[in-house]
Amino acid sequence: AASDVYKRQEAIGEAASAAFEAALADGATAEDAFTAAAEAAAATAGELGMSEEISGSVIAAAQEAFDAAIADGATAEEAFETAGTAAEEAYGDDAAITEAIGAAASAAYEEALADGATTEDAFAAAREAASTTASDYGFSDEQIEPVIDAAQAAFDAAIAEGLTAAEAFEAAGDAFMEAAGIEDMDGDMDADMDADMDEETTMDGAAAAAEEETTSGEE
Repeated sequence: AASDVYKRQEAIGEAASAAFEAALADGATAEDAFTAAAEAAAATAGELGMSEEISGSVIAAAQEAFDAAIADGATAEEAFETAGTAAEEAYGDDAAITEAIGAAASAAYEEALADGATTEDAFAAAREAASTTASDYGFSDEQIEPVIDAAQAAFDAAIAEGLTAAEAFEAAGDAFMEAAGIEDMDGDMDADMDADMDEETTMDGAAAAAEEETTSGEE
């Protein structure tokens, strides 16, 4: 099945493409047609829950690619296709988004520990950062929470067993990966909890598995 990331990109791309083609059909210039496409993309991204900061950066990358293609003599359609590719790269694939969420969680965790927080409070900060970042990419609480709950359960268990803060954080990342049904990514778990706080995309299908894992952990 297509991932949530792919579905989100597809919906935004279709809205932008429809607006672009309609504008060209009405006699608009390539530049004005792209403006219409960008507005449609931004509106659709907002409807899907994506933050303006992320959607704005993606659209800016697409705009830059479009303008460069037009300047190089590409047709409107060719430039639009180039812009679409740039937008996909700017938004990121499953791995890139996972890294962004994991990096946010890791930074929050390390900052909290540096400020003297307990490991439990530090993980709460990491959890909040991961949830916020995942939300920025358009994921709902229903998608996010069950998967992060699995990481929380693993973290709590690791702390109860006497593991260090770093080891417990890594255990949480591993649990997240397992609950989300994704494979370890280049062993970067220690540095970033990168694939940890959210392989986002598989969240939908992983929610039930995460809930089951958390429940079995409580038993």
